[in-house]
Amino acid sequence: MNLTFSIVAFALLTVFLGILFVSVPSPDLVIVCLIAIAMCGYDFYKSIQSKEQH
Repeated sequence: MNLTFSIVAFALLTVFLGILFVSVPSPDLVIVCLIAIAMCGYDFYKSIQSKEQH
């Protein structure tokens, strides 16, 4: 169940930031959005690898 919620949350964050940097095509904003998505993806990947409950 936690995996399902985390996948949905990651997808919603990606969609929200995607809409943001498509609507406002500033190079600085695109870089910040991509960094945020990458950091969230890395955290998601690491939390899947560990067997700890958060």
